[in-house]
Amino acid sequence: MANICDADLLNKTVSEGSLAMHFTPEYFGEEEVELEEALKVVEEMPILNLAGNEIVSKVIEAKLASARAVREIGCVKFLMIYKFKHIKKKQKKG
Repeated sequence: MANICDADLLNKTVSEGSLAMHFTPEYFGEEEVELEEALKVVEEMPILNLAGNEIVSKVIEAKLASARAVREIGCVKFLMIYKFKHIKKKQKKG
């Protein structure tokens, strides 16, 4: 699982009605990476929490997720990605 947000969101809070999201460095700020590296993480990880207009837009542009899955709180885009793999069952011999 990976949590990625735009760097300018760290230590900020966005809200809409009774819903609020605070971007703590403890949750989102473990390591700062360039956009290209972040996109590689998105390609590789099975579960992702993405926050921020830049990262979410780039993931949509790269066709790594659907724009229909994007949620906005305030003016900030959010996207959660869960990738499922189908495993073929082995046939029994006999």
